[in-house]
Amino acid sequence: AKEEMKQNLLDVLQGEVSILLKEDFEVLKDTTSFEVLRDEVYLPSSAELTFSVFMEARLHQFVFEKKALEAMLVSRAREAALVARKEKGLSDEVSFRVDKLSFEYSDILFDPGAERMELMAKGEVVFTTNIDTSALTAELLGKSAAEVKRAIFKLPGLDKAHVSLWPFWVKKVPGDEGRGRVEVE
Repeated sequence: AKEEMKQNLLDVLQGEVSILLKEDFEVLKDTTSFEVLRDEVYLPSSAELTFSVFMEARLHQFVFEKKALEAMLVSRAREAALVARKEKGLSDEVSFRVDKLSFEYSDILFDPGAERMELMAKGEVVFTTNIDTSALTAELLGKSAAEVKRAIFKLPGLDKAHVSLWPFWVKKVPGDEGRGRVEVE
């Protein structure tokens, strides 16, 4: 009866917490602490056939707002990217947006008494910058491959580029906007 009561109490407390949580909050595995504070069994008198159990318990779950953690990780990745850009002599006046974000947690240390949790978050953040491809295409019309490369490598935030004129005998970008194409990946 005690074990069944303990499991029912845990289920009820976890249900109550899940009702209170918003979608953007997260509870990590192994960050839940459940303890029975008091349990009393009231035995029946000689005339009664039933007994009763009273149980009091506490549930600790470490809950955090996933978007806040993501924002902190993106901020740190952005700082590291800006430092890397400065080391390469590139401008830091480029606005970035997050194109891809993924991470996972490991090495979780949860101390419910201190209301503290430590964890390792490891992942990947891919930043992109917006490039006006129609304006770029218009700027490149009629230019040679060398002029195209110089123009393209002036773009802020560019990591790498490939210039291809096709067929092989073409030496300049066509003057007609409909015959050239700029792809950004």
